[in-house]
Amino acid sequence: PAGVPVITADWNKGARGAFFHLSEDVTRWDMMRSLLEGLCYEIDNGIEILGNYVRPSEILVNGGLTNSDLFNKMQADIYGKKIMRRGRADATARGALIAALVSLGVYDNEAEAFDVISEKDRVEMYHPDEKMKRFYADNREKMNLLYEGCHFLEETVR
Repeated sequence: PAGVPVITADWNKGARGAFFHLSEDVTRWDMMRSLLEGLCYEIDNGIEILGNYVRPSEILVNGGLTNSDLFNKMQADIYGKKIMRRGRADATARGALIAALVSLGVYDNEAEAFDVISEKDRVEMYHPDEKMKRFYADNREKMNLLYEGCHFLEETVR
């Protein structure tokens, strides 16, 4: 499943999405899931690169798409890391609020503002399933190989 352009360190602005292994019984749900998996595979490619410098044991997520438990579980399985979602507010809006509160002198620093506005947040953890992690790792490898093959063909045709 390759459904999104490459978004990691080897950015290729000419990359295009593709769906593979389609058959007549593929549903809209299958296509949507493939897009989400492709997005997560690309993020996982980035996490792998970051692994050369840091090794996070968990990943904090936020934003509209993370309101989906299914998507968060998918992320945990694909990244092979615990996923923590805190609250349901968008991280961008929360960050802007924290910056404003500190700028106005309501709080002394960002950590203090975060602690106060987040104290009643619901915290949810998603843990990877080893069987699914292996399944997704195999599919991510296939996606990366397909990308390399398509990229090679594109360069050859030029």
